[in-house]
Amino acid sequence: MELTKKQFASNGILTLFSILLRQGSAVAIGVSMPAIQKYFKATMSQTQLTVVAFTLATGVTELIYGVLADKFGRRKVQIIGLIILAIGSLLCASAKTIDQLFVFRFIQGLGFGVEFTVSASILVDMAKKGSRLARFYSISELLYGLSNIVFSAIGGYMQTLYGWRGNFHMLAIYTILLTIGFCFFFQETSEKKDSIQLKKLFFNYFRLLKDLKHLFSIICIGMLSGFMFAFYGITPFYVQNGLGISTGNYAFFLAFSSFIYMIGVCVNIVLLIKLKPLIICKFGTVLFVLGFIGILIIGELNIKSFGCFVAFSSLMMLCVSFMFANIHSLICNRYKQYAGTVNSMVGFCFFAFGSAITALLGLFHNFNNLSSVILVFGTVGFFIIVSFYLSLCFDRKTI
Repeated sequence: MELTKKQFASNGILTLFSILLRQGSAVAIGVSMPAIQKYFKATMSQTQLTVVAFTLATGVTELIYGVLADKFGRRKVQIIGLIILAIGSLLCASAKTIDQLFVFRFIQGLGFGVEFTVSASILVDMAKKGSRLARFYSISELLYGLSNIVFSAIGGYMQTLYGWRGNFHMLAIYTILLTIGFCFFFQETSEKKDSIQLKKLFFNYFRLLKDLKHLFSIICIGMLSGFMFAFYGITPFYVQNGLGISTGNYAFFLAFSSFIYMIGVCVNIVLLIKLKPLIICKFGTVLFVLGFIGILIIGELNIKSFGCFVAFSSLMMLCVSFMFANIHSLICNRYKQYAGTVNSMVGFCFFAFGSAITALLGLFHNFNNLSSVILVFGTVGFFIIVSFYLSLCFDRKTI
């Protein structure tokens, strides 16, 4: 749909705040995870299972929200998801036991599934050209990095003053304000498909899975996102417990790694002026290979150093900054008419891989041990490289 300049601006601002919520909430709650474990006197596995409940609910509902957004429009679906998210956040803040928190985090995830799917679909609607979409997604990635810095600082501050419940209250207030904004200031961007049955829209998932170039690209971006999610799920335990770093210094570590990520995204935006997204993706993959080699060396020598971990994390953040937005835009440009469905698949892979990696490590490994951290990051990095180059094997012209 055509938007006036004023509508384009208001839609863009609301979408950007929605993007900030998506990443920032994970960071803010992540800062409080050790405190939640200590408060409920729970095991690490029990604490991580609350994260798994959240991510599974998010991943499953994303597959639904995307199709609904394609049929009924972005605005209505976004508002419904945000209301559920606000209710879930308030319930989490009132949890009395770890079991209650598990259930309430699941409810929170039922609403959170709308965030990535609808926000990414709105950007597809607003972008007229493929190269413009890549820049839009790069800008959104820049906001992810900014949200890491802002929300890690706010999360640490809220944790210090009000405890872990304060971060859930903060998330609820933010979500309520964002809901009001979408109710009164957002102009619908997609054409409703009232004449198409929901059954046919859901059938598009099978069509997309048969497209091998699309499938391997989806797997690649899912592994990239899974790496990011696992990173924020593992590092609070490893850095604060395994290395003995304080909550404040951990927040500083998150801010520094996010700053590196933002630098990479800024470089990517500049490179997109002259280079195609695929070329930049290949460069990011080369960096991933170097990072993977570094992982093996650190793991083999069992180097338990905060400095080495910061260096490794910075390199991985730089790799993701060169790959995520570009691969995402390549995927969406193939099926613009069903942006919600496509972004649902991307979001589902994000949370499916992230929850699977976090759950397996929480059940069978010790996050305080360097070898466990090296194992997950090294394995994920390897599959990112493989899936990306498999995607290149199918229809190079389309990619």
